Amino acid sequence: MSTMGKRTRAQRYGRGTGPYRAPPNIHIAEAKIPDWPETMSEGQKIVGVVEDIVHDPGRSAPLAIIRVWREGRIERIYLPSVEGLYVGKEIQIGMDAEIDVGNVVPIGRVPEGFYVSNVEKIFGDGGRYARSGGSYAIVRAHDPKRGITEVILPSKRTISIDSRSRCQIGIVAGGGRDELPLVKAGNAYYKWKNKPKKWPRTRGTAMNPVDHRHGGGRRRRPVKRTAPPGQKVGIIAPKRTGKRD
Repeated sequence: MSTMGKRTRAQRYGRGTGPYRAPPNIHIAEAKIPDWPETMSEGQKIVGVVEDIVHDPGRSAPLAIIRVWREGRIERIYLPSVEGLYVGKEIQIGMDAEIDVGNVVPIGRVPEGFYVSNVEKIFGDGGRYARSGGSYAIVRAHDPKRGITEVILPSKRTISIDSRSRCQIGIVAGGGRDELPLVKAGNAYYKWKNKPKKWPRTRGTAMNPVDHRHGGGRRRRPVKRTAPPGQKVGIIAPKRTGKRD
């Protein structure tokens, strides 16, 4: 790529500078499975009640506020809400919790074929997989001898994790929200305001040649197959160039 001109949007996005960085403090709380001793010990669990289901800026899924009684006082935790959860529902969190919608249990106890969400990658990390609105993972198989469980992620990739890793039963709520039209530009503005994306997004063909490879209304210049990711836009490694005879 020529040294003249600006870097493409993909190259600027990779640097993570101002316009491409998520605003600070956009979330109302950290939605993680608690690492309290009673939630990670065999034969124990804590019981809470869904106090409210709220919207969290920057997330595609609503959050459920769980009120629990612990060590003589009331504590509140936030978890991604799953489909079928409602205010007043009892939620159990622990190694001995029941298999029910919204409960947090070890994935090794979940029957094969169940839909789960907020799955821990490492036991005790609070949840890493299937946390966005409408997403879920599927329990594929258990290996009790090795103590691992195979899980199909939303990307259809299969991974093996510790059977003690905890998860929530059910599909994350908030799915299908992208299927509705935004109707007006103001809705799009507020949609991207709290996300690490730059909006509006201008087409490369609408730019000048100095700003993008597609700009100027002229022929697109081919890019080498060995070019870095931010440079690979447009026609990539064509077999031939020029006009046909």
